[in-house]
Amino acid sequence: LLSLKIPEGWQAQINNKYYTAIFVHPKKEFYAFFNIEPLRINKTTAEYFKQFEKELSKRSLNKVRGLVIHRVLRHGALIGIYKGHERRRGLIMAEGIAFVKGANGYSIVGSCKKDDFEKFQPLVESMIDTLQFISQREASGLKPGRLRIHKVKKGETWSSITQKYFKTLTGKEKLAEYNGLEASQEPTPGILLKIPPSLRF
Repeated sequence: LLSLKIPEGWQAQINNKYYTAIFVHPKKEFYAFFNIEPLRINKTTAEYFKQFEKELSKRSLNKVRGLVIHRVLRHGALIGIYKGHERRRGLIMAEGIAFVKGANGYSIVGSCKKDDFEKFQPLVESMIDTLQFISQREASGLKPGRLRIHKVKKGETWSSITQKYFKTLTGKEKLAEYNGLEASQEPTPGILLKIPPSLRF
């Protein structure tokens, strides 16, 4: 079992058909594809990374030659920088990170528009740096955030509702947006609002 933190504003899809998880920031068109691959034979991280790069080349992601990376990530992960082209996003840059632990290979491929890569790269690396392996006992102790429903009472405002659930007066715009409404118009008494576990979305 493992856990990792995703950057603020990103969304996650777990157990996709092709990947263990996909992380995306839809507004900025940032994507990260995370995979856990059971290994048939024991491999070192270097051997696994070589195989990983071959798969990336099949996806038309070509390694940027002559680029020496001196950063050291957790788990002994190796890093590569790649470039490619997509019909929708145009020129893209990608960072590939992979390592082996036990009988599994772990990898993440993050891609964005070429001009955004400087901002994007640390976000992908942060996911690997926050990745940690946890026990079944630790996992069962985690309390996932749950969506709540709030029925608006007469006199309540976006500010008062935000204060009630999140102990802050800032963020009412996010709460309104989450419910498909405008913060400039106070919620109508009697309607039901979705209250997310956090305003970090």
